[in-house]
Amino acid sequence: MNKKTTKIISTIIVALIVISMVLSMVIQFV
Repeated sequence: MNKKTTKIISTIIVALIVISMVLSMVIQFV
């Protein structure tokens, strides 16, 4: 695995964490 693939994977993981946090906030408001 080169650095580019690792960077893409880490970006996807961060995006998933942010999305899950936003979804949990939305669920609390609803």
